[in-house]
Amino acid sequence: MENFKLFVSNISDTYIYALFTICLSVTLMLIVEKWHNIKLKISEPKIDKSEDEDTEECTLARQMRGGLVSQLKSAKLKKIEASLTEEQIEEERKIEKQQLEAIFELLKTQEAELKTSKIDYEEFNQQLNLYR
Repeated sequence: MENFKLFVSNISDTYIYALFTICLSVTLMLIVEKWHNIKLKISEPKIDKSEDEDTEECTLARQMRGGLVSQLKSAKLKKIEASLTEEQIEEERKIEKQQLEAIFELLKTQEAELKTSKIDYEEFNQQLNLYR
């Protein structure tokens, strides 16, 4: 017991403050992590395998599998899509298709510079779907 009293009397205030701060920081980080896990959990929609793979529901499911940024983007996308009319949605799809075709053509013309093997349009779309 005497050794303990001697040990405690030789501990500096800075050391005690540092230990207290570390314990408090770790505790707060655990609480915040649990709070985020509970608050940000999003259930993935069930995907019927009989439907076409390119449906909007499948696209949203792929987006929701990602991290927080992906979840935020998909929420914004849903909000924007809800405000669009059918004509606007169709126009957006046409523009996206034109842009992808232009990118594909650019890749085809620069195959030698990029040192890529022959790229076909189907493979190109499969690669793009990984990022959607």
